[in-house]
Formats: sequence, C-alpha cells, structure tokens
Amino acid sequence: MRGVVVMGLSPADRLEILALVARYNHAVDRADGEARAAMFVEDGVLDSPRGLLRGHAEIRAATPPAPGWERRRHWAANHVLHGDGEGARHTCYLAIMEVGDAPRILSTGRWEDTLRKRSGAWKFERRTYVRDAARE
Repeated sequence: MRGVVVMGLSPADRLEILALVARYNHAVDRADGEARAAMFVEDGVLDSPRGLLRGHAEIRAATPPAPGWERRRHWAANHVLHGDGEGARHTCYLAIMEVGDAPRILSTGRWEDTLRKRSGAWKFERRTYVRDAARE
C-alpha cells in the first residue's frame, strides 16, 4: 500500500526474543516458577499437554519439580520470528531430553508463541506447545 510503512523486528528485538526463549528453558529446567511466570504478561497463557495455565500465579504454581526433573533439558532450535516493534510471533522446535550416562529424547514438538513488548521488554502473551505425534 502506498504511504504505509511497516517496520519489522529490529535485530535487537530478535535477539531479545531469542534470549527470552533460552531463559524460559533454563527456568523450566531449574524448576524456577518465579522466573518462568515473570516472562509472561500478567494475564499470559501457557498451553501445554500438562494443561492450560492463565496468569502469573497459575504458571508459578505449576512449576514444582517432578521426579527426575533435574536430569531434563529443554532444547529449542530453528527459530522463526515475525512482527514489529510492539508484537511478534515466534515458532521453534523443542526437544526435551534426559541427560546422564545414556541421554535420551523424551519428547519433541514445537512452540507457537505470541509476544508483546511491555515497558520496553518482550514477554509471552501465549505459549502453546504442540507435541509431535508418537510413532505407532
């Protein structure tokens, strides 16, 4: 359209979003519910096979470690970002691994994220984990 300028994500925005995704994985691996919840807007939504969580309190409370959690690592790759300086969409692949003497992949899938920049910082509005179907 003539006269309309659409700005994409700046390199700084892209790096900040990728860092947010990495910090999220580290928070989950450390079972740090406070850090995990703080990465969402106040009324943010986390949708995963473990359930639908709304808001900081639910996200924080749903982060207690499960048996063996300290051996899990969340690995994100193949990031795709679209957006502008205020809102963005992000998707990436996720592999959840168990580390140790015989590492193994526990689950694979992808994150589908909607993000919003609030007070100068990127936060998740919605994170949806889509697990890959198991082979039969």
